[in-house]
Amino acid sequence: MSRRDEIIGKIAEVPALPASSINAIALVQSKDVELTELTKFLEHEPGPAANVLKLVNSASYNLGQPVGTIKDAVIRLGRKQVMNIILSELVGPVTKPAVRGYDLPPNDLWQHSIVVTIGAQIIAARQHSNSPDYYSVAGLLHDVGKIVLGTFVEVDAEPMIEIAKNERRPFNEVEEQVLGIDHAEAGAILLENWKFPQEIINAVRWHHKPEESPYEATRYVHVADSISLMTGIGVGVEGLQYSPSEEAVKAVNLSVEETEKVTFNMLIGLQEAKRLFGM
Repeated sequence: MSRRDEIIGKIAEVPALPASSINAIALVQSKDVELTELTKFLEHEPGPAANVLKLVNSASYNLGQPVGTIKDAVIRLGRKQVMNIILSELVGPVTKPAVRGYDLPPNDLWQHSIVVTIGAQIIAARQHSNSPDYYSVAGLLHDVGKIVLGTFVEVDAEPMIEIAKNERRPFNEVEEQVLGIDHAEAGAILLENWKFPQEIINAVRWHHKPEESPYEATRYVHVADSISLMTGIGVGVEGLQYSPSEEAVKAVNLSVEETEKVTFNMLIGLQEAKRLFGM
């Protein structure tokens, strides 16, 4: 059995998401979700509900009248903010621990996932995207393959790090050479096993090579990922010889000033998320 086949076999053994997580993903990727649906969902999910109430009663949102009900909190925060809280709560348990083999200390992957999601949302809004919010879910899960390879497969990344450094090659290319698979494909296989929508699977699979994907969500995630790596958030070994896709950068067409604004808002959004989750 090849190393690639062995890894794919181990991916198939990764436990499925709980039903509540699957329901949350289905909810937030719907562009037409109503505030009443979000309220109903939160009324049965104490974790994200507590964080929604915590945020709405923080100094940033408090208008002098404390909010004590989920319904009022959802109305004040709005759909996008509430969905981001739900998604952050969803991926927190798997992205906050250190990722062995990828030089990512505790919370680094979570922070990176948050800023990529925020960046992808901003870029999509600028592009006047009419697609569902697949880029939000794809942004949060784009590096889930690192967790698969680092935690469930327990790859030894040191030889790959040395090759990437010595040969000045992107780390994901070295992964593919040594393992027969890179973290992007590993993540896509996992999400396919979990029956995720194809647009999310595709964005995760090709977030390093967006020119291979027909979906605009992949471009948004790639560019946001590139900006995040330039800021140094969650770089780990992936900062080695990283090169953005010229095609995706051209398609998104951000000016230097716009890129700076996106970067600023990504960092502000991360700080808000860290305060919300007590980090």
